[in-house]
Amino acid sequence: ELLMPLQQPLRVGEHAPTVIMVVGVNGAGKTTSIGKLTRHLAAADQKVSLTGYQYLETDVLRMAKLVGARLVVFSNAEVGSWEALDWSSGFPHSQRVYSATVALRAVDVNTGEIEWSGKAQSTERFSNIEEGVSLLTCHALATAWGLRNPGAVAPESICPPGSGLMSTEMSPPKAHAAPASSGRENLTPSMNY
Repeated sequence: ELLMPLQQPLRVGEHAPTVIMVVGVNGAGKTTSIGKLTRHLAAADQKVSLTGYQYLETDVLRMAKLVGARLVVFSNAEVGSWEALDWSSGFPHSQRVYSATVALRAVDVNTGEIEWSGKAQSTERFSNIEEGVSLLTCHALATAWGLRNPGAVAPESICPPGSGLMSTEMSPPKAHAAPASSGRENLTPSMNY
């Protein structure tokens, strides 16, 4: 009754991406609720991405098993930002710039083993956060799947800048393949953005 005035309907898709954070004490039903919500959203043709902090990884894997997933991809993006002066117009104006590292790791729900992993790090600043993180994610996947050498730039035919897509006819590694990277490689972006 106390919280009733604060209750609001769930508005998925009003903002992209829609982020739902679930917190609670042990045994409160967080994992069960996330599983039910995931099924509901997937049935409504919504894309669902689950993530959790490392200490919650077992709960995420348990919940993924409940909903029938085979793999869970854990994603970690570390983003730094600051204000920089841009003189491109001839006059100085402040612009927010970013640098980031994206690490991906696919974990088998049943065994808990890492099936593949990849990491990419920007070495130049970029101003479009969505495009920058998207391109880094593509490069991290390309490393994990053996489509680029660690520390190299993936060809534009695999990670076309600005597309938000990975285009390849190769398939991801088979189950229980050794990770393609050591997780220490750098990425030099193929474009200034």
